[in-house]
Amino acid sequence: MPHPLLRRPLLHLLLPALALILLILSAYSLRTDPRASFLLPAPQPAQSALTCPNPDDDRELLFPPRLAGDTQQQQQQQQLRYLLLPADTPPPPPPRIRPVPSLPADLLWTWVNGTDPLQLAASRAAALAAGNTPAKSTAQAASKQYRENGELLYSVRSALASVGPWARAAHIVVADYNLTECVQPSWRDDNGTVHLLPAPETRIAQLPQWLRPLAPGDRWRDAGTGLALDVVSHWQLGLRQDVFNSFAIEAALGQVPGLADHFIYLNDDYFLLLPLSAASFFTRPYGLVFRFQADLLVRGTPTPRASSTGEWAALEWSNSMLNARFGERQRPYVIHVAKGMSRPLVEELQLLFAPHFADTRQHAFRSTTDAYLGFLFPHFVVERHREALLWSFLVLKLGGDSDEWGEQQMEDAWRLLGGAEGDEYYADLEVARRPRATLAEGRVSRVLGEEPRSTVYKFSSHDGYPYTLPSRPAHSFPVFPAPAPGAQHSAAPACTLEFELCLGTDGEPSAQASGVFKRVAFELPHCGDCLVTALVGQSGLLGLSAFLPDAEPGAADGPLPEGLVPVLPLTPTWQSADFTLSAILPPGPAPARPPRRALALALLARYTYTLADTPLRFASLRTPSSAKQLLAAIDKDSALAMACMNDDIVSRPDDVRRVVAEWLQRRWGKRRDWERGSWW
Repeated sequence: MPHPLLRRPLLHLLLPALALILLILSAYSLRTDPRASFLLPAPQPAQSALTCPNPDDDRELLFPPRLAGDTQQQQQQQQLRYLLLPADTPPPPPPRIRPVPSLPADLLWTWVNGTDPLQLAASRAAALAAGNTPAKSTAQAASKQYRENGELLYSVRSALASVGPWARAAHIVVADYNLTECVQPSWRDDNGTVHLLPAPETRIAQLPQWLRPLAPGDRWRDAGTGLALDVVSHWQLGLRQDVFNSFAIEAALGQVPGLADHFIYLNDDYFLLLPLSAASFFTRPYGLVFRFQADLLVRGTPTPRASSTGEWAALEWSNSMLNARFGERQRPYVIHVAKGMSRPLVEELQLLFAPHFADTRQHAFRSTTDAYLGFLFPHFVVERHREALLWSFLVLKLGGDSDEWGEQQMEDAWRLLGGAEGDEYYADLEVARRPRATLAEGRVSRVLGEEPRSTVYKFSSHDGYPYTLPSRPAHSFPVFPAPAPGAQHSAAPACTLEFELCLGTDGEPSAQASGVFKRVAFELPHCGDCLVTALVGQSGLLGLSAFLPDAEPGAADGPLPEGLVPVLPLTPTWQSADFTLSAILPPGPAPARPPRRALALALLARYTYTLADTPLRFASLRTPSSAKQLLAAIDKDSALAMACMNDDIVSRPDDVRRVVAEWLQRRWGKRRDWERGSWW
């Protein structure tokens, strides 16, 4: 007979054994070692309390607080350095109309460490508030636009090697966060009572980890170039909420404290490969230097290329803004390289489209209605100059104080545009494109006293308007340069000016000059384009004299009185703008007003610009092998002066970053005085 225990069900034997195993496993998961767990995560150790810092006494903060029991090496790996900012920092002054001076110029970067835990947490919170999922916000915050690969250090080094000898200062715009995880300082009296001391509300800003620690009152400065460097937070730009949208950050660049009136704007993946002169970005005779991609045009209406988070949504929305203010047309793409900009004109642009920029600054994430400063700014300058040309001729020169447009004004316009004496002014006028010497060989270097380094001027605003060759479809783009003196050119007319359509009075005895200007400049932009072509030709080989009012007796063409800054209407649509002379000139008796010719010259000088070509390369980094090939090609082409390294990594990201890091170190291995060591 079997033993009695063997006659019991097998379950009676298994249950006690199973209970014992579960007890052992539960005890194992509750161990105090924070780096060991099994089945269930072990609880995290408590952090040591962080006393709220005082930004008046300290410049930096290590965060998060130290973990109890961690070794010194582990603490260094977990903590990041942040810049302390008083949260009561007042907002910057609003944009205003100011004159456009010449050099000096600053360097300006926007940078975000997208892998910062605080950045990721803030992004998740903002996404949840916007109704998005945490998973989506995490992916967005760590996407290629914000991924930290250490390029900023080498972008700064490349810029100093290229333009450091003539640049004045450098500024890095960074993200910031409200510091809430701290305890107020306290003291205990003789009775043992604890008293809490007031602690100022504090924000902490991201800090490039390669910058050396800074003592209170000290400033980063590079002895080799004499440049000073500042780190500026979004909060200091007036952004009062967390933003994870590059367009929202750019919308506030006009408010960077201490920024020079001219600056070169870079992203952290922009690099300057050769020494460049100031004339590669801006000069007084030729103005701001812009670089467009002529074969890639941006429409002003949404297309399938646009998406809710992509660049093309912002491009097409921004071009629709330009269309609403300056007339409809496609405009060329602005190349992704370092850009020369004017702070007074950035502020003017912010005033012109104030509601759009205010709205964009509130977009925590990219949207379909973002105002894109990098695209808007150069096209705003180009369109403002065209507007000033046409207004100077039609309103300032012909319409005058009375703003009248009748038989006399139309006859004068016909004659000034090149119409033959005796011909009826209501006939169509064939307009030829005449030779110009603005950019004739050797002239630029004679005017500037130097040749722009690695930059060729292809079109100057001194020759009119560049976007379309009149009489060609709106999607065309001019072939530069314009005919030079002595060069053969086509006998075919450049355009036909339909005089009655463009400059007539719609059957009425008279009209307003400002109304005719609106029709020519904005409602029927091909009329304005052809009129500009005609008047440039009538001005001869150089200058824009045909647009200008006649000199007044006893008046000089010198500068306007100090403090008088001429500007045309600051309205977001042309229909709502008042272009009458009385609305533009300051109030007061006529003798106290500036001479009209001087006013026109000041307006045109304010918006002077040049379109240029510079050898450059846009490198899309995808795989280790393709990255090696791209970087080798850049090394091989000794003429390349600018490059953009776009993070489009699709495989083996660590290997791609290693390839790029080694290449960057070979190109710009020289450390600067404000560096403390490695980029991290």
